[in-house]
Amino acid sequence: MSWCTQANVATTLSGPARAIVGTQVTYTAATTASGDYDASGVRPQVQLSPGLNSQSPVFPVGSSYNNTTGLLTLPVVPLLAVGTSSTSIIKFNMPSSTVTGKASSTIDTDDADPLDNNGSLTNANVTTTTNAAPTAAAKSASVTANTAIFSALPAMTGTDPNNDVLTYTIVGSSIANINFGTVYYTRNGVRTALAGTSNVTLTEAEAATLEFKNATGVRTPTASSRSFSYFVSDLYGGDSPAVNYTITIGDQPAVYTSPNTFIRASLVDNQILASVTDPDGAITTASSVQTAGTNQARILFNTTTGQFTANIGNGNGQQPAAGTYTYNVTTFGASAGTSVTTVTITILASDTEAAYSTSNTFNRDALSTGMTLATVTDPDGPLTNAALTGAAPTGVTFNTTNGRFTVGSSVPFAGTYTYNVTTTDVAGGTTVAPVTIIIREDVEALYTSAAAQPNAYANGFSLATVTDADGNITNAVLSTSTLPAGVGINSTTGQFTVTDRTLLKPGTYIVQVRTTDVTGGLTLQDVAINIGARPLPVELTAFTATAKSQDALLAWNTASEKNNDHFDVERSLNGSDYVKISQVQAKGAKTTPTDYALTDAGIGAKVSGTVYYRLKQVDTDGTTTYSPVRTVAFTSTLVPTISLTPNPATAATTKLDLTQLPAGSYEVRVLDATGRTVLSTTLTAGLAHALDLNTVASGTYTVVVRGHSLTLAKHLVKE
Repeated sequence: MSWCTQANVATTLSGPARAIVGTQVTYTAATTASGDYDASGVRPQVQLSPGLNSQSPVFPVGSSYNNTTGLLTLPVVPLLAVGTSSTSIIKFNMPSSTVTGKASSTIDTDDADPLDNNGSLTNANVTTTTNAAPTAAAKSASVTANTAIFSALPAMTGTDPNNDVLTYTIVGSSIANINFGTVYYTRNGVRTALAGTSNVTLTEAEAATLEFKNATGVRTPTASSRSFSYFVSDLYGGDSPAVNYTITIGDQPAVYTSPNTFIRASLVDNQILASVTDPDGAITTASSVQTAGTNQARILFNTTTGQFTANIGNGNGQQPAAGTYTYNVTTFGASAGTSVTTVTITILASDTEAAYSTSNTFNRDALSTGMTLATVTDPDGPLTNAALTGAAPTGVTFNTTNGRFTVGSSVPFAGTYTYNVTTTDVAGGTTVAPVTIIIREDVEALYTSAAAQPNAYANGFSLATVTDADGNITNAVLSTSTLPAGVGINSTTGQFTVTDRTLLKPGTYIVQVRTTDVTGGLTLQDVAINIGARPLPVELTAFTATAKSQDALLAWNTASEKNNDHFDVERSLNGSDYVKISQVQAKGAKTTPTDYALTDAGIGAKVSGTVYYRLKQVDTDGTTTYSPVRTVAFTSTLVPTISLTPNPATAATTKLDLTQLPAGSYEVRVLDATGRTVLSTTLTAGLAHALDLNTVASGTYTVVVRGHSLTLAKHLVKE
């Protein structure tokens, strides 16, 4: 034996998948030598699209391009050493249509692996399609004049026809136009200002982090709007036209305090009743018009700050009268913003007491961390403070602002907890409110199991029920066990019932169930499911099958019947495949003996050998049981024959009668006039089978039946 050593070259071609029309495209063709010997006479070539001479091509020196066929023949490499490559750079302007390239090569000597240089591999082929440029969307944003606030700006966006990932370039020279503040972006968690004349390119995620901070704090008609520009780019050199991003210093409305509710007796002179803030800066002037309530001289309005105060006077004790006072206020901000705000001031004649919820009784099983145990409401307004007399028990958390009691990190113990809570509402009203929380232990649910039944079970029969002293069961689930066959559980009531009595198996089954009552109480317990031996609904005392001439005489009798609907009489010619040959109506329910009989006429003339019979007993609810199998033997000589009805077949089916064939399976083929098989199947003897002719065209055919040393044929016409 001697080894054969050879040279080997592999040729690849690389280039862009897309390019902008008119831009220069570069393909790189590379042929690399491997194998055992240097390659001699290497002739690389690239099959390009024709017509590239009009696209300012730049081909390697010594190559030739056929403008009609598109074949570019590259210079011959006389000798290519093992481990080295010959690379050719091909350039042309992208036309308005797709360009393809396929690189291949030949060598003078035998090539060890011609598949890697014949152009069939993926890395030897390039397809470059025209790239559609993306589009950028113009943007605008309104920001605050407040110099201390970073205003979030809408993200820069763009669309690309090819769904490419886009980058976003902010034109540096345009940033100088934003002369009343600074635009920022965030990269790697660092907020960075956009400044200077250099372009800044952002990713899509970074383009969504733009912010603006005002530098002047001024909002005037001549200095409220400026624009910078940006464009988007795809991965293949496509750029959109630049669009404007306009930033406007918009007025942020002034905001008054609310609710402004006070108890008359607690007011003091010069107490602030309502105050206003403006995100854009200080209020410079304000005007007010009262729209509801009596004219109240004891409430003063400051036309500079926009504040409302109480004017009680020194020692005269005249607080504003109780009532609701509404004003329309116009404020003017330092940044030229104007706001019109409705302000309501409510003076209460006296404090209305706070009150705790009263339905604070809980089942300990139902408690979980954060669950509310008691809440407090005050008609005068929200609470501002709450103080508990004494300490909350283990497992109970008290909120000192809103007065709410909740379950802590652990469940509190059962017991009755009573407290006094001092609450203060927004109007300054104080209430000492009593609250009672009752946490009780769960009373466990209890299952009662039915005893095993001596009679037949009916579907729906109750096997176990559950009661709970705390209230109705609302949920029940199996915990660790599976149910016995034929048994189900109601997930709402927890009741176990028979779901399929035919699947029941005698015995006692222990299952674990977790129940939840209406109060949230949980019980995990074992439940016994007792199932007695299931008597047959029909007590069959005898079933016989005897031969008489060519007939099979079938007879059976019952001692008693319960819910018996009918008997299906089934026949088999092989002892495994049974077909229904008749139905005999039953008596329903009887406690006395009943006789039944049926004759399978002429079966002995159709078969030779053993015939099998069985009874399928069907209950009124559709469940079934089978009798033992009985057999009859016929020894008469059978004349094998087949028939087709109807023939010609006018419909999509015709029946193939195999009742005159010996028992067993037969291959059936339908042949056209040329002998070609158009339909093939396997059928058993003893029956007339339907042949599906839907896929068979009209014409004349031959039906051939083969099996058990027999070959029978019959002509068939399909109309």
